[in-house]
Amino acid sequence: MEILIVILLMISGASYGITQGISFHYNRYSEFNLNPLFWNPEISWKNKYKIGSTTEPAFWGSTTIFVWLTDAYHLFGMISRFILIASIVFIPIPEYSFFESIAMLIGIYGSWMIGFHITYR
Repeated sequence: MEILIVILLMISGASYGITQGISFHYNRYSEFNLNPLFWNPEISWKNKYKIGSTTEPAFWGSTTIFVWLTDAYHLFGMISRFILIASIVFIPIPEYSFFESIAMLIGIYGSWMIGFHITYR
């Protein structure tokens, strides 16, 4: 189980690294011929809104719960946080079943997201 936690933490760190890399060093990623409409945070943030708008969501949840579907920055940010929390939840604690651990993961992540949205908005 410990190796799983280490691997999860590495994936979380790598995902966070991608968010920071594309935010501050996007030019390094451009050599991979990635679609800038998804990968370049200077323009990809617009994906959460209807074309031509900066206030009307592209679809239900595109500016909140499903923002991670709109661009690479939000996708890898969600992966980083979710996996970080998962690595904590899966620390072996004998009294919790697998399904109780999954419920804890959802609860902890939900709590984190509530805290984020209270301060971000």
